[in-house]
Amino acid sequence: MTVHRPATPQQLPSEYQEFIDRATADDDVVGLILKGSHAHEDMPTEHSDHDVYVVLADRATTGLAALDGYRSAALDVVVTTLDGLRAFGGLERYALARARVVLDRTGGELAAIIAAKGRLGTEEARTAVAARLDAYVNWLYRSVKNARDGLALPSLLDAAESIGHLLELLFALDRRPRPYNKYLSWELERHPLPGWGGRMLLDTIERIQRTGDVSAQQGLFAQVEARAREAGHAATLDAWGDDLALLRPSTGPTARSHTAVTLPVTVRNLRHEDLPACTWSGSATHLRCVEHELVRAAAGEVDYLAVCTPADLPVAIGGIDYQVADGAGTVWQLGVHPALQSCGLGTLLIRAAEQRIRERGLTRSELAVEEDNPRARALYERLGYVAYGREPDSWDEEAPDGTIRRYETMCVLMRREL
Repeated sequence: MTVHRPATPQQLPSEYQEFIDRATADDDVVGLILKGSHAHEDMPTEHSDHDVYVVLADRATTGLAALDGYRSAALDVVVTTLDGLRAFGGLERYALARARVVLDRTGGELAAIIAAKGRLGTEEARTAVAARLDAYVNWLYRSVKNARDGLALPSLLDAAESIGHLLELLFALDRRPRPYNKYLSWELERHPLPGWGGRMLLDTIERIQRTGDVSAQQGLFAQVEARAREAGHAATLDAWGDDLALLRPSTGPTARSHTAVTLPVTVRNLRHEDLPACTWSGSATHLRCVEHELVRAAAGEVDYLAVCTPADLPVAIGGIDYQVADGAGTVWQLGVHPALQSCGLGTLLIRAAEQRIRERGLTRSELAVEEDNPRARALYERLGYVAYGREPDSWDEEAPDGTIRRYETMCVLMRREL
């Protein structure tokens, strides 16, 4: 039997602690599970109750069964069995996937059920992606079309409708249940979606939800389309035929034609006065970090580059640190404007960084990529980078409420001889 207490009795409301003690002493109870805010680190508030699943043995006769559905300011109780627990789905699936096992008398069977809630089956995920992708495209198409026709409020409402389907889709692509909206930032900070910058994704969603910004919707769709096709869902997209043209960044309500537009870009050093135009790259905390690196650039320790449009606005930025590895420049903090990803700007930025490294008389370029970002790693491999190791990394991230949290991850180390 294992018993895990989430906090000391002095820290918990007496009703909750008394209930846990009573249930633990009952032989008919084979498991106790804590879900909700108290199962999510740093999430509980003074108003948070304790959501508890009581798992009973088959043919149990305990009086605790009568407490199913009990609710108070401190306690919310669900009584079930192992089979009942397996059957829970929908929104409860995410709640259980991130739940904490407080008591397990099943020899690990209970913990295995909880772990399984966090991983969609292959066919289950495939079906969910296809359905949510079609629904997302449907509402996106309605939003962009209404904006084109001058119907601002319907366009905004349709954009808002699309977001729920988008989130279901993105998590299903990673074979995970979508979190409650309350826990979305928490989930993305601690368990990022592969290939998606958590902060950037949240900022884009917030902008769409608030303003219905068509260019933001189209830029986001370009990324979704690429990932959906990579995952084998081209048929769902192609069923929309020529209507897809309206959803892509090269077209839209203000476009005069369906012809792609090519604009020249230049690469130069990033300047302090550029930072207000770089909010697309991350939070205020991230930009303060970039600002610090510009001080180092002035001292010759790093180079920090910007790919700019004819209007001299940065649409891709990144640095080269010459203090990390002997004989090499370390490329880091690469970012491309969300609406212009998959347009070759990342490749241009990396090649410009390599040229700067050569100009310093160095013969090797190094970088690190998160293990759960296979799309970025594939790009680097196409550009000639080879993996040679792995190491943990961490940095400060800014939560939606402005608090600073430490983000930790594991990175693959890659290098290229120049």
